[in-house]
Formats: sequence, structure tokens, C-alpha cells
Amino acid sequence: MGSNSISGGTFHGPSLQAGIVQLGEQPVRPSGLPPRSVFVGRERQLAELAEALAAEGELVTVSAVAGLGGIGKTALAVEAAYRAQHLFPGGVLFIDLCGYDATCLSPDQALESLLHTLGQPVPPGLRAKEQLYRSCLAALPGPLLLVADNASAAAQVTPLLPGDPRHRVLVTSRHLLADRTLTPRHLTLDTLTEAESVALLTELAGPGAAYPELAELCGHLPLALRITAALLIDRPPARLVADLTDARERLTELDHSPDFAVRAAFDLSYRRLDPEEARLFALLPLNPGPDFALPAAAALANRPERESARLLRGLTRAHLLGRSNERYRLHDLVRLYAADCPVEGAEAARRRVIAYYVDTATAIQAGRADPNRPELSGWRAGQWVRLELNNLLSVWVDSANPVDGVDLGKLALDRLTLDTTTLFCALLAVSALNRFDGQVPLDLPVDLPASDTDSDATSLGRKAVELYRTVLAAENRPLEDQAEVFARIHEVLRLQLAFCRRFDALPLAGDLLLLLSQVELRLGWRQQAAAHACEAVEVFETVEETAYSEVARAYLATLLPEDTLGEGCSKSSGRP
Repeated sequence: MGSNSISGGTFHGPSLQAGIVQLGEQPVRPSGLPPRSVFVGRERQLAELAEALAAEGELVTVSAVAGLGGIGKTALAVEAAYRAQHLFPGGVLFIDLCGYDATCLSPDQALESLLHTLGQPVPPGLRAKEQLYRSCLAALPGPLLLVADNASAAAQVTPLLPGDPRHRVLVTSRHLLADRTLTPRHLTLDTLTEAESVALLTELAGPGAAYPELAELCGHLPLALRITAALLIDRPPARLVADLTDARERLTELDHSPDFAVRAAFDLSYRRLDPEEARLFALLPLNPGPDFALPAAAALANRPERESARLLRGLTRAHLLGRSNERYRLHDLVRLYAADCPVEGAEAARRRVIAYYVDTATAIQAGRADPNRPELSGWRAGQWVRLELNNLLSVWVDSANPVDGVDLGKLALDRLTLDTTTLFCALLAVSALNRFDGQVPLDLPVDLPASDTDSDATSLGRKAVELYRTVLAAENRPLEDQAEVFARIHEVLRLQLAFCRRFDALPLAGDLLLLLSQVELRLGWRQQAAAHACEAVEVFETVEETAYSEVARAYLATLLPEDTLGEGCSKSSGRP
């Protein structure tokens, strides 16, 4: 009896058959996404990717997610791919290009891997592989999504682009990728918000009261938060807070295994820098304040501004450096990492950048043009002082020891003819009222007399502190903005407290400690808040400010268990 069969593919419609019919092979529908992991937040970014993946056009749509190592690029790409699977009946291809490893995948190796996934024999030669790969994708019954993870250069991705405009490509990289062929829609990831950070820790490790402070110590970096959640398995939250508080050891503590460590993630980006970029990167933590502009970087590098700008662009494209409104800033954990990188001439660089701040401020105060900064005149000079207040303050705080036989702090104060009271109140007032977005008002809202007596310093300082209390009490600020605002207040207050201590303004230091504690409580850092409130009590008792001491003690009672109040402040835990 004869055999009648149809095999090797799919046949639609009526058939009149005699004998055996062999159809072509059915194209393989790939589905190679990694397992879905715990994911929180990023809803705006997911919405942007969903819109891009669903868009139609005559060209293959490429979306590129870029950001710092450990920022969560792969997690976002995988989550977006899972949510968009229904748009891609042709399947999903996922490939890790290992772009930052010692041996990254070449285009030839990547195509070989993708062809294996598609069930195809691998021909010799890059051109032949590309042709077969694109032919396979064109034969698919529906659109396909290619996720190319961890690319270090556009050249790794371009040969993998489908020729069929039905398909979509999603790329992740620590760099911004672009060339003549690859022109992706760029999406740059930032750190998580405090609420998202706490939610991620809660999802991974269960609820915990110390999570806001742990999130801050992790710099809201997803990788650091995931490592922290793993460390919480065998370490109490309070112990982990204490361990991470020491900035010198923080990166060492954020190490769970060789392939699950913050330092290891940063190593991969650092190794891709050219020597001059690596040198400047290692010098940037020597800038005295939290952010800086191009001239300060040029002073650190001892290079012309045009050349320094090129180096800064390289660091920014690698997402080792953030940029906003022509100012640059290192992520807290990146700053710690950069400070450990070997570099020659660090002391000379530190002196150059301090000289830049002091000499520029001196020229402005004296009303003469700085030959190195001729554009700093009129309102621009005032704007420079306001933008650099934190750097100027840090110069004075950090230069208590003479440099080249000169006390730079005293020199700056004398040459600027700014007494400590005026400077301190100006900084408080500006910081409190500038809404923490980098835009500083040109006119200070307080009258600042020239007197430098202790009583006036304390009185004016307390008036300035009241400006902070006004900010803290503001009810018209959206809830989602408050954590960021309080974190910025906390950052500035710590600098001001150091300045205040240096000039022995103890009553004002007590006010600041109490205010710092209140900010920390709003941030959820209860242990740290108790420690600073306790220190405020001790300061007020030292200067015999009885009324303030009683206020501070009453506030401290709300932070500590009742049975510990009589044992003295030394029993409180947290950071001093």
C-alpha cells in the first residue's frame, strides 16, 4: 500500500496528493529571554520603550538603554521584552555581547551564536553569516525582537541588525552608541528614587525599618541594593548600616561574590578608559565639593579646557560621570571607587584646583578681571560665586592644615573680606531657597550686617536655620519630591556643620545638629537622627544653653526608648 504524507513544514489550503510531498523547514521561533527577576519602578522608561517597540516605520527601530554599570540596564531591557512579547510572534532573540569583559564577542561570534539559536548551519565568513542571518529573519512569519545586551561599541551591534523593518532591536550599553548605521533612540538610566530603592529591598529581603538609610548608603544603585539584600540574609540591618557607614570600606562591604560586587562592575567600565581619561577620573574626587564645572576639571588635569572637555565627554559617555547644566558630578559609590584608583601627581592636582577656586574668588571680590577667566564679570561673577559656594566652603573646611605654609582657609576669608557670619548665612539662605535644582537666586533674602561678633554670628545663624525650618514645613511640595529635597538639605547641612565646628561656633553647631537630626528622621534614618540629637544635647549643655538643651532632650525622647534616656547619650546608636 502506498504512503501519502506531507511533512517538513506547514501547508494551508486544499491538496490533491499522489505520493510524498516534502515542504521546506518551518522557521524556528526563538524564545531566549533570561528568567524574569524582581523589578520595581522605572514605569516611565518602560512606557517609552513600549512606545518605541510598538512603532511602525520603514527602518528597523533600534532603542538603546545606556547608563552606569549596575544601574539596571539589563533588568529594564528584559522586563520591557517580557511585557512586549505579544508584539513579536516571530519570537525574541537575546544575546550577551560581553562588551566589557576581557574577551568580548566579535560580530562573527555573535552571528554564529544567533544562527545556532535559529537552528541554522553556520557558514564560514562574516558576510555569509550576515546574509543567512538576515534571510532567516525575513522568513519569520511575524516581527521579532532582538535584545543585544552589554554592547561596548556600535560595531558590535551593526552586523546584527535585521534587514526587515518589521523587526525591532533593543540594545544595552554603558556607553552612548551611535555611528553612521546605528542611530538608536537613546534612553539613559539614572539611579532609583528612594521609594523605589526601599521597594526593591522590601521585595528582595522583606520589610525593614533601616531600608531608607541603607538605600542612601547604596547611592540608590540597583546593583548595590541587590547585593545589600543578599547581605541581609545573614547580617542584621543595623549591623549592615554600621558596616557601610565607613566610606573607606563601603565598596569592600558591597561585595557578595566575584561576579556580584559593585567594585567589579565599575572595574569593567574603568578598564575601557584611555590613559588620559583614567587619569582625570582618578583625580576628580580631589575636587573639594560635590560637583564642579569644566575649569575645575582643567585645573585638576593640568590640561587646556578644550582637551579637558574632550576627556569629560568620554567619561560622560561611559556614564562614569553625570552632567547637568554644564556641571559634573560623580555618583557617591563611583567617587569612592575613583578615589582608590592609582594616579600620579594627586597632591599637585589638589593644590591646583584649590588655587583655582581661591584665585578666582579673590579676583571677583577685588573687582578685577581674572586673566584666566576674563568672562567672569558683572552678574556672571556673582553667579560663579553662588554656583561654587559649596566648593568654596569645602576648601575652607578641608584646608585647616597649612598648604605651602599658608592657611588657605584664613587666606580666602581675609582676601574675600567675607567674615564667617556673612558667608555662613549666605550659604544657608541660598541653599534653603534655591529649590535644590541648581538655580540659585541672585539676591539673598536676608540682610547681612558686617559685624563678626560671636553673638551676631549665633543670632544670624539661627535666623538662617529658620529658613530651613520653613522649607521643612512647606506643605505645597509634592510627596515624591520630598526625599530628594531632604537628601540635598542633608548634604549641605553636613558641610555647614563642618564649617561651623572649624570656627568654634558651638551654639550654632547645636542648632545644626538638631536640624540635621530632624532631616534624617524625615529620611527614615532613625539611628542617625538619634545620634545627632544626642550630640546636640551635649553641645547645648557644654555652652550652658539650658532652654535649648531641654528642647533637644524632649525631641531625643521621641527617638530613643524611655529606659535609655537616663543613661546618657553615649548609649545611642548610629553614626556620630
